[in-house]
Amino acid sequence: VRLNDRTEHGMLVVSGTLPGGPAFGRLNPGDIVVRVNGALTTRFVPLEDMLDKKVNSECKLQIVRNEKLMEISLRVDDLHRITPKTLLEVGGGIFNDLSYHQARNHNIPLNGAGVFVAKAGYMMAQAGLVTGTIIRGVDGQPTPDLNTFQEIMAKIPHAKKVALRVSHVINPRQEAIVIAQMDKKMVSHDAAR
Repeated sequence: VRLNDRTEHGMLVVSGTLPGGPAFGRLNPGDIVVRVNGALTTRFVPLEDMLDKKVNSECKLQIVRNEKLMEISLRVDDLHRITPKTLLEVGGGIFNDLSYHQARNHNIPLNGAGVFVAKAGYMMAQAGLVTGTIIRGVDGQPTPDLNTFQEIMAKIPHAKKVALRVSHVINPRQEAIVIAQMDKKMVSHDAAR
């Protein structure tokens, strides 16, 4: 690298990948990025620019792994496509699909991870839920996304107690079952898009 440009003094190193994302299992922590689509890439801003130009298409990376030069093709995802656009309000609580940023920050698979509690509200706070909780199931039914969660919640009658399978972004692999009581008088099922 320094033979090509004496001002360069560092390289980009992979620190991790998003479980289930396009680079998962293809790039490893410690891989050194050398070239992107044939261009020497040693700084993040030019890398970001190159990736922005390849959204929804393939990008060729030349990397060094264990002192071996390798080429890998990866699909570049559209960040806008994987950013939640819908919020659901239930009983003063606010829910959305898990965002890319929360998934990345906490090393959680983005797709099918569950419903993120942005604000617990009255009914969910009574069950002990807090901001950052991920609702993975309601009454034995998986809630991989906000639409499924909304459909299930809408069918629950007033005053029925339901079991929620939950975890938290801080410790996503530790699940718990909590009981919430549906309160249709305090609950709205409004979705904002």
